[in-house]
Amino acid sequence: MFNSKSFKVLLVAIPAATGLGFLAQRQIGTVECKESSPDTITIKRQKRQFGKYLGCFEDREENRNFKGYIQKSHFNTIESCCETCRKGGFVYAGTAGIWCVCGNKYPDAKTNPKISEDRCCDTCSGNPKQKCGGNYVFSVFETGNEQYTFDKDGKQIGESFIPASPYDFWGHFKPKGSEHGWHD
Repeated sequence: MFNSKSFKVLLVAIPAATGLGFLAQRQIGTVECKESSPDTITIKRQKRQFGKYLGCFEDREENRNFKGYIQKSHFNTIESCCETCRKGGFVYAGTAGIWCVCGNKYPDAKTNPKISEDRCCDTCSGNPKQKCGGNYVFSVFETGNEQYTFDKDGKQIGESFIPASPYDFWGHFKPKGSEHGWHD
């Protein structure tokens, strides 16, 4: 685990590692920070926008893109899904009717390609005026979070991280196999 001192040092190191310069160093003092795992920090900054629509993406059962968290809700909206994923420390939110999924990896062009907008035509279960994906397709949004992963020496090694824990971000046990799909 990061101790308080190294946690502060890493936060100061983030702007330098990403080349964001002095302005970002000033902003870094007011960001919302969360330790996601022993070597990952999630921050909320102005670089990503809460609720920014990224497009309609194909979803394949054999290769789920968002494996971080899955929620079924008869009151699903774009805002509620983005907020759920943001609070969980995830970078992306995906909606498909009653489903809200969260993850940290942008959809892969080979396995989960961006597709025509007319495929994301299902209404959101919580707001019939909103479009929330469709059959094996997700509307994908930014949550406003960013994630950075560091090695044991504090060197940045990545900007995405999917927890390999058998627990979700609230500490609830996930049954084996639930990370790759969801069912009623």
